Amino acid sequence: MMSQLTEHQTRCTFYIEKKRENKKLKAEMMTSNAKLKNRVFATKDFARGAVVCDYHGPVVSAEEGRRVLEALQPGEGSYIFFFKAGEQKLCVNSQVAPCQCHPDKATFGRMINHSTKKLNVKGMVFHVPGEALPVLLIKAARDIKAGEELLIDYGVTQRSFGGEAQGLSWLDS
Repeated sequence: MMSQLTEHQTRCTFYIEKKRENKKLKAEMMTSNAKLKNRVFATKDFARGAVVCDYHGPVVSAEEGRRVLEALQPGEGSYIFFFKAGEQKLCVNSQVAPCQCHPDKATFGRMINHSTKKLNVKGMVFHVPGEALPVLLIKAARDIKAGEELLIDYGVTQRSFGGEAQGLSWLDS
């Protein structure tokens, strides 16, 4: 199964990179700030609707994503993004970095911080022609200026997971 997922990721990434080279799909690189851990900043302006990056990792079932979450150690970061594609409940599992299909590349989508009130990017399900599983692209929810931190709403609140997140006030920021 893992080799199939890696092949899927590689084919999807190749497709997206080809589209980018042909200028049919705008994707630009961002950088994380070493002084401010786990924050991603735009290195250039992005117009509303522009593709900023992808949320890179194996696409698995939501059930498999929940198993990964349950296995996390206390204090361990979660790099899991749940989404729906049609009727399918899926998840991008970005726990492992660098990824198997791009061991020499840094992927920034997984490092974008959560905000319900200040989000400026959002996930977009993208179906690559000929692929059974979609990919999750991150696009600008509004115009973004260079130097701005990228923030996304992961759909998690203090009431999520049966109230287990109570006291994590940053979830509702």
